Amino acid sequence: MVLNASKTKVMLFGNTNAEIKIIVDGAVIEQVNSYKYLGVLLDAALDFGTQVDYVVGNTKRALAKVLSLIDGRRGVPVQIGVNLYKALVRPHMKYAMPVWANISDKDISKLEEVQCQSLKRMLGAKLHSSTAAVEVISGVYPVRIRKRELCCI
Repeated sequence: MVLNASKTKVMLFGNTNAEIKIIVDGAVIEQVNSYKYLGVLLDAALDFGTQVDYVVGNTKRALAKVLSLIDGRRGVPVQIGVNLYKALVRPHMKYAMPVWANISDKDISKLEEVQCQSLKRMLGAKLHSSTAAVEVISGVYPVRIRKRELCCI
């Protein structure tokens, strides 16, 4: 098997600050602290905090694109808003979630906050509306329950 040294990275997993030097065909392989593999950001501690931040950013960008197409202040009918959310925004939050589902409660809270903001803006609800009420009206499960559902299939 031919190894392309310029496209190869090395990453040590665990709580170590050690540096290793690997040389292939005279080229030193770059050591990294995180690496995006198949759309998932892996980090040395495997706590997936960087993945959650990446997902939050992608989700907010997707929401902004959808909101640019509708009048965000008035919202859209509930079912259309929910369908737009499920089709265009939520996939960014759930991509490969079973891989990175062991995230901390703090990171789950970040995802729940983004979901709540997204639903409120899609439906034209007031920002101080209850998160639980918005989720019930839209029929969208909280992130904690959705994560459990995705991981148990």
